[in-house]
Amino acid sequence: MFTIGVFAIILNKHIQILLSHRNDMDTWNLPGGGMKPYETPINALIREVKEETGLTVTINKIVALNSKPQDSEIVLTFLCEIKKGKVKLSDEADEHRWFSLKDLPLNTVPKQLERICFFFQNPEKVFLKIQNQSGTKDLLKTGKLEILNKKLLKKYLG
Repeated sequence: MFTIGVFAIILNKHIQILLSHRNDMDTWNLPGGGMKPYETPINALIREVKEETGLTVTINKIVALNSKPQDSEIVLTFLCEIKKGKVKLSDEADEHRWFSLKDLPLNTVPKQLERICFFFQNPEKVFLKIQNQSGTKDLLKTGKLEILNKKLLKKYLG
């Protein structure tokens, strides 16, 4: 049985991306989380974004579909638009911040960073990937998180 994760790329009028700083580890992540058994991906994402950020969003389109077979997980990432609300903190995030593409933090979750960069390079395509890389916690412990993210940013942004 696979679990399903859903995440939101939310842009402001300055084309900046909303990221949430996790309070359980020093990383930035797209707003989102796990889908409950009774939910659709759309309902789960709307709920997760509201819980984490205080924002109500509408979903424009899917931008990434990722499979993590080692974790029996499928992750969907959607482009979203703010419908209403103001950004607020939650028990899952100790900070929310808007970042331009060139200023994305090096401690962004690598899988999320890759989805963001791909979206900006290929806004009409859907990013499809089987992800077999180490988890973010392992990368943090070994000091390899920033190294991997520098490589990803160079690959996508030059």
